[in-house]
Amino acid sequence: MKHSSLARGVSVLVLLFAAGQVLADGTSQWRQRICTNHVVEAVPLVETTAQGHARLCERATDLKAKMTIKGLTPGHAYTTWWVYIDDPSQCVGSTPLPLPFTTGKSPCDFDDFAGEKPLVVFGRMASGVSPRRGLLHLSGEFGGMQPSSGSEVWLFTFGHGPANLSDGDALARQLLTPEDPSAGAPHLGNFVDGLLGYPAAVAVFKIQ
Repeated sequence: MKHSSLARGVSVLVLLFAAGQVLADGTSQWRQRICTNHVVEAVPLVETTAQGHARLCERATDLKAKMTIKGLTPGHAYTTWWVYIDDPSQCVGSTPLPLPFTTGKSPCDFDDFAGEKPLVVFGRMASGVSPRRGLLHLSGEFGGMQPSSGSEVWLFTFGHGPANLSDGDALARQLLTPEDPSAGAPHLGNFVDGLLGYPAAVAVFKIQ
């Protein structure tokens, strides 16, 4: 009986070791999922104090992400967006803005979101209203995605000003859209309200 219990215990340990391991570069693999951690940095236009950490997990058929951002403005609405760039080497990167990802982290910037066939593809990941502590936890899943080797995935957080708790339509726009008409009026923003969303924080992941 004692030998049987010991054998079962060894078998469990072997299975656990085979299922998950920590790689030398700090990433971890669990059931064929590779996870990478990265810092979240403020985009120094408005949210100069935003900071935190993010985690992106890749599998053959999906991406999952979690973010913790602190230093946000209490009571303000925020959205986080999946940003996918299949071939960053084609980016023009000419917008003279003090963005953290233009300083050697990515050759891409806002110019690459524009055009008839933009290099950048984006979609909403999560949203929330910052509590009094200015701390938000955000997460999302990108199902069916198979990122190319050498591509980039950004977790890009936009601020939308004070959450409009007295107008359900306005609050929905704050939490569901980038509020940028140039991104696709009227559903990603409308020309009546104008440009209301602004870049607040970003984490950039390079896919191996």
